[in-house]
Amino acid sequence: MLKRISIPLALISLGAAQGALAAEEGRWTAAFQLGTSLVPHGSFQARETASIANLGSVIPSLAGKAGTLDLERQNFDDIFRAGPSFGLELGYQATAKLEPFARLSYTQFRGRTTRIGDIQSAALAKPADIRAEFDDLESWTADFGARYYFIDTGRTRPYLGGYVGVERASELHAHVRVDGTLTPPKRVELLPKETRFDAGVEVGLAYEIASRTALRFGVGADYNSPRHQTSHAYQSLGAAPMRVTDQSWSFPIDLGLTFQF
Repeated sequence: MLKRISIPLALISLGAAQGALAAEEGRWTAAFQLGTSLVPHGSFQARETASIANLGSVIPSLAGKAGTLDLERQNFDDIFRAGPSFGLELGYQATAKLEPFARLSYTQFRGRTTRIGDIQSAALAKPADIRAEFDDLESWTADFGARYYFIDTGRTRPYLGGYVGVERASELHAHVRVDGTLTPPKRVELLPKETRFDAGVEVGLAYEIASRTALRFGVGADYNSPRHQTSHAYQSLGAAPMRVTDQSWSFPIDLGLTFQF
């Protein structure tokens, strides 16, 4: 953990130290940014198989028949696609090269409807697919950080930034159904709502488009402390409790408009 946050903390400390030396020559900045976050590929849930002695609890027409449940491994990008993000930021141009800031941002991964496995039985002409409609995964983040500009003059200024803060991640639900049955989809909880540690770095370019107004493009790497749960979400299908894991890394891409005042 210390290794992951050392760079953001170093940048914040540098910004604060330099700001103390040159605060009188600075200006406040306000920024609004829009973007998205690349969907990571890491594992969301492992594969799970189970024998079902009585399929009637899952498929009422097959009461008394036996079968096998096969839930496939799901990666994070199997069940989510990139969604929108936006943020509001207040900064202070402490010197020509250093800008401490505070930022409030919102990020969304959009849930997919996907096949997550099937039920197999000699009583079925073909396996009955199991599908899940995943809710959107949303989070609000409050960060404090600093941005270092490598060039203090000119219209185009590359920068490196670091930040730390907290993220409030929403709970995750899904509607699970078995194809070919009249049973309504069952709403299950996969991950609980949680507040967790957040830190990251970003690189980008600021381009001045008018006096005291600039466009800013940035790409980052964001780390969140792990969130996981031993979930009973698929117990009604005959599965044992299984571990569900949120991703610790994400990669935001943002375009912002910055004003000095």
